[in-house]
Amino acid sequence: MDFDYQDISLILHDSCLYQNHFRYRLNPLQPKTWKIYRQFIDNHNVLALSLHPPLKRYCSQQELETALIKMQHTLKVPVYLEVMPSPEYWCSSITTLINFPLLLDVSHVNIWHQGDIMATQETCLSFT
Repeated sequence: MDFDYQDISLILHDSCLYQNHFRYRLNPLQPKTWKIYRQFIDNHNVLALSLHPPLKRYCSQQELETALIKMQHTLKVPVYLEVMPSPEYWCSSITTLINFPLLLDVSHVNIWHQGDIMATQETCLSFT
């Protein structure tokens, strides 16, 4: 956070802010974690934010979607949820996707399909 980014366009990814070797966690389910990110966004040219979704045991689909809408409104930049490779997370398969913009990590979709390139391609193309 202490680096002078000047007018560099930034896309923040997950809990990426550090200050004095301290990592600021960002959690869509905990609004108090958004404050430092909002301050950073207000003072830099941040175009968007991408997040890892939480574990499914931490919230319902509706709770997550509601939290993300509030987070995006608070941060005032588009927020995207990354698809994940492990089944304990939201957005870790077609059946656990939520109604919110996604960051499609093709390598994670490939893990869903256990390396089946044709199935990976078919799934990725179905998002268009």
